[in-house]
Amino acid sequence: MGLFSVRWILKALGKVDFGLYSVVGGLIVFILFIGSTLAGSVQRFYAYAIGQKDSENIKKWFNCAFVLHSIFSILLVLIGIPVGNYMIDHVMDIPADRIATCHWVYYFSILTAVGTMLTTPYLAMLYARQRIFEITIWQTLQSVFSFGLAWYILGVKGDVLLFYAAGVVCIKLLFDIVQIWRGYSLFSECRIVHSYWFDKKYFKELLSFASWKLFGALGIMLKNQGLALLTNVYAGPKVNASLGIGNQAASQCNTISAAVFHAMSPEITSREGAGERDRMITLSLRACKFTTIIAFLWLFPLCGNLAYVLELWLK
Repeated sequence: MGLFSVRWILKALGKVDFGLYSVVGGLIVFILFIGSTLAGSVQRFYAYAIGQKDSENIKKWFNCAFVLHSIFSILLVLIGIPVGNYMIDHVMDIPADRIATCHWVYYFSILTAVGTMLTTPYLAMLYARQRIFEITIWQTLQSVFSFGLAWYILGVKGDVLLFYAAGVVCIKLLFDIVQIWRGYSLFSECRIVHSYWFDKKYFKELLSFASWKLFGALGIMLKNQGLALLTNVYAGPKVNASLGIGNQAASQCNTISAAVFHAMSPEITSREGAGERDRMITLSLRACKFTTIIAFLWLFPLCGNLAYVLELWLK
């Protein structure tokens, strides 16, 4: 549905607004990237403590994650807004009549990022407890809502870019709230305990582990978003539209292999926490093989028929 709806969005927004949405929304990716890195780290510590059957330790990790993500959310608002406004006004190539709209799109992106960060401790718990089926249901429903929004904007009059950005934020926040509620309802560990908030040991371990993941994935983030920003500055928003299409295709190709990894990762960590290292190594090797094979099953046919696929996809 995500791939099919792109052509509706492109038709409704036009090349310029589609390119602007891709690059302006991308300004917030760095903060979201930090949030997702912490999410993977939090999930790892949850799963390890689950393997040790230590409920109190899980609760401490949850509170540590909650405080860290709350701090990042505050920093995002305090630092991200003025920096983003400066980039839009003085650095990026944006038509004069679209600058005001781009500011609003950026504010919506920040709101989405804040919602994502505050949801992460709860969503990581769902992953660590291997509630994969439920997570898939919520993600599918979110895709259906987004698909409906993409179809609906074909008939919208006025500033379609602003309407679409607001709609995306409303859908995202709705499902963020649902996931927070589900995490709180299902797991007793998802409770706020003020005495656990500032335990230096947990903060140090979580940030230390996250820093290694951050270093390893930073190049990917700079390649994608740095390229989008440079493309906008030197080639303009129309070329950003083409880059946005390419990123959409790449994202969809990664979806299935990423789903397999998320499904197996908590079990791998839990086996290590339970002291079953041989089982952990076996699962790790299987995860590497399965995700690679699944990615190739998508990529080889796509690369061989790319021109035909683009013509069929985007008309």
